[in-house]
Amino acid sequence: MHAPAKPRVLSPRARARLVWLAVHRWLGIILLLVFVATGLTGMALVWPRATEQLFHPDRFPAQVAETAVSTDMLLDAARAALPEGSRITSISLAAPGEASVVTGEPGGPPNFGLGPPRRPRIWLDPADGSVLAASNGDPDILFFAKAVHGHLFVPGMGRLLVAFAGLFLVASAASGFWLWWPGLRNIAAAFKWRRPFSRSMNLHRTLGPLVGIGLIAQGLTGILIAQPAILGLFVGAKAPGQGEGPRGPAPRPLETPALSAAAAIEAAVGVAGGIPGALTLPTETSPWSVNLDTGAVVTVDDRTGTATRVSPPAPDPTLAAREAMVEIHGGGYGGIHRLLLFATGLAFVTLSITGLFLWLQGRKRQKR
Repeated sequence: MHAPAKPRVLSPRARARLVWLAVHRWLGIILLLVFVATGLTGMALVWPRATEQLFHPDRFPAQVAETAVSTDMLLDAARAALPEGSRITSISLAAPGEASVVTGEPGGPPNFGLGPPRRPRIWLDPADGSVLAASNGDPDILFFAKAVHGHLFVPGMGRLLVAFAGLFLVASAASGFWLWWPGLRNIAAAFKWRRPFSRSMNLHRTLGPLVGIGLIAQGLTGILIAQPAILGLFVGAKAPGQGEGPRGPAPRPLETPALSAAAAIEAAVGVAGGIPGALTLPTETSPWSVNLDTGAVVTVDDRTGTATRVSPPAPDPTLAAREAMVEIHGGGYGGIHRLLLFATGLAFVTLSITGLFLWLQGRKRQKR
């Protein structure tokens, strides 16, 4: 009689590999839809203008305006297009190829309980003041992309869920990188396309290490953006909004300001120079506010026309750190940065789908 075969004894490294393989596989399977949705919406948000132009082309002028009508004419055109009783709160002045966008007062609760209250918006052609498009605050493509990417479309606790998704992304990317790591001498060979492997396996094992560091960075910055209180633990400051009491209703914009928009802009430019980029209309308790392309903000008293340059607030370490995280996460350092993030998002979606195929292939082999 033959002696029974001895059970195979795995080395500590082999056991660790099985553990990390299970972690990597099941994180990908359980969070497949979350990962794919996050990757696709992240790709859309990296290029917000292109995304908006693709889905809402009516919001863009047919051609770049060589001359522009006055801001007051734009405001008059927008007032006629706003819902009855609504007043204008602000206008963003057009850059080349863009529309001027007028925003009205809050007109309803947040869409799906996510984000700020609904506001009407009017898109105007700066060349002649004609209305290009209008919205009563209904959700558009960018709203849905932000709602999924920033809240997983879950009101209330969505930001917390996003932070956990970021944590799981870091764990998935780190475990995948560890499983792939071939040693310094074999890195080049590890990227070769191998015939015995399926197309899904070759794509997965090639794309994973190429974007692994980027996915870890996106996961970590996503966690800190979703939960800024964590930043406060590192920089020793409170999170944005922490400690603030409840706010009352915002005062309404004046129905007929004493100054014209042109006069307010002229006064602001006379104090700080530059080109106006946005204008906030006055209320009973607040003046005109003009944002200039130099970064300066100037307020203009509606009764006297006195312009005052606003002193920048004291540096807030948490806010500065959060803004840096947003820049890193959203492609704020130029076209190459955005292109890399877009490619990372595309690879992330591909990795999620090929991971599913590999799991299904494994299940099929086990049944044979």
